[in-house]
Amino acid sequence: MISSQVSSFISAVHRFTGIVLDPKEAHLIEKRMKEFFRVFDVDHFDDSLLITEESIEKFVNIVTNNESAFFRDNYPFKYLEQSDFSRYEKLRVLSLPSSRGQEAISILHMLEVNKSCSDYDIHLCDIDTHALHYFKKEGFFKFEIERGFKEIDLISNYFKLIGNRYFLKEEWSSKLFTMKVNILTDALEDKEYDIIFFRNLLFYFNQDDKSKALNNIINTLSPSGVIFVGNGERLSHNRLKMEKIDNFNYYKLVS
Repeated sequence: MISSQVSSFISAVHRFTGIVLDPKEAHLIEKRMKEFFRVFDVDHFDDSLLITEESIEKFVNIVTNNESAFFRDNYPFKYLEQSDFSRYEKLRVLSLPSSRGQEAISILHMLEVNKSCSDYDIHLCDIDTHALHYFKKEGFFKFEIERGFKEIDLISNYFKLIGNRYFLKEEWSSKLFTMKVNILTDALEDKEYDIIFFRNLLFYFNQDDKSKALNNIINTLSPSGVIFVGNGERLSHNRLKMEKIDNFNYYKLVS
């Protein structure tokens, strides 16, 4: 049986993020709660501390997961490299959740490799503001960069070294636009994206919240747009059809 404090913590995580924590994952919950105690300088959890926008933002940044890497699951990046985007005056791409920006930077590189794309914007959206601005404010260690960019010339083309961290050069970061978004409560209908990276998020949600999030994403997909999900993920919606290329799946709107 879990304690009332842990139960209250789990409830607060779901209320502010939609994430469903499994009470059996005691180690993960304990780790998040310890970080909460440290940041808030308290020795117990009390959701009455989460009453201001600032306190809620701190809480969300503590409890979200931001594991990512450059060119994670290579197949969608091959799609970007090989597709013909010449019909687009400006290609609009969404990375949600964007985590620390590795996915968006990987997208940027592939669109630069694909000479058919004359212009593009990449929007990074995440509920975690620390992760959202990480690539601008904190940069990456050398080993993180080298996991994705093997050639020294590519690293020097995109990044500048400041101290012991690598930061995206201004000419490239100007193509990346960040926006704090809670996919369950913040509508995206005023945007329209041609390519949406919507990976490794839905499995954190219950069924109702999965439907809310997916509807929000679908409502912002352009008529000819595509959605990429994580390796092993599947989407089920009457407005979407699954297509396959080179043994990987992606999704488009039903015609």
